[in-house]
Amino acid sequence: MDLPPLEDRVWHDIICGRQRYEFESLAVRMLLRTLARSAAADPSPDNVLNCARMLRGLFAQNSSSPAIQSDLQKIFADRKLDVL
Repeated sequence: MDLPPLEDRVWHDIICGRQRYEFESLAVRMLLRTLARSAAADPSPDNVLNCARMLRGLFAQNSSSPAIQSDLQKIFADRKLDVL
């Protein structure tokens, strides 16, 4: 699975609420809620990067899940990703 790198702006935009999606995966919704609060409380670049790392890691580790695949398609609908 080829996910965009951690430095891709999309991860940071999701964490900071600049991009919003209706995620199917309960794990993503729960983690994102926690990460968004963390980034709001401490918006330092290091903390936001760490939050983005955790979110991307969840997608990478669970890439075979149908809900995760659907969520990735929502995020990267305009890009070609190998998510199957």
